[in-house]
Amino acid sequence: MIMQGQLEFPFAGRPDSNEGVKPRDREPVAEHDTAEAGIDLTNGKENLLDQLLDPGNIAEACKKVKSNRGAAGVDGITTGALDEFMTEHWLGIADRIRSNSYRPQPVRRVEIPKADGSKRLLGIPTVIDRVIQQALLQILMPIFDPYFSESSYGFRPGRNLTRSWRNVGTSSVAMQTTATST
Repeated sequence: MIMQGQLEFPFAGRPDSNEGVKPRDREPVAEHDTAEAGIDLTNGKENLLDQLLDPGNIAEACKKVKSNRGAAGVDGITTGALDEFMTEHWLGIADRIRSNSYRPQPVRRVEIPKADGSKRLLGIPTVIDRVIQQALLQILMPIFDPYFSESSYGFRPGRNLTRSWRNVGTSSVAMQTTATST
């Protein structure tokens, strides 16, 4: 039975079963065991939505989106205009998020030329949608990252293609050493 405030993941087994995805180096914990295990999903807030809309989280997300720069989406708002836009409109956006009536804007489609003469389609979300995505990432990454495989390098902090290849090389050498020593 799922209790209020408890998360149910479609890819994971029931809390009382051994099936589903498990975090590295630890067994899954039931919600009532999270405090004992040192896991605080609420971060002192009532729920994940409160964490998402926390002014500090939104400010950090704005800072990250501005530092990434990037083009304007379909609404034409640039990262340079973000502070002014947020000052004028954030409370309304937050209310729409809380009432589940917020809908992301369509992405702006642009074609990026490739070296071979073909084109690659790129979708550019609005700056506001990028702020909301970043704010959500900042809340969810610490919760879900422990469930990722150690060999997963895509879109994770501190991991990239170069590190992935280094890991492949290290694993390859270790396997060759083990194979030759037996």
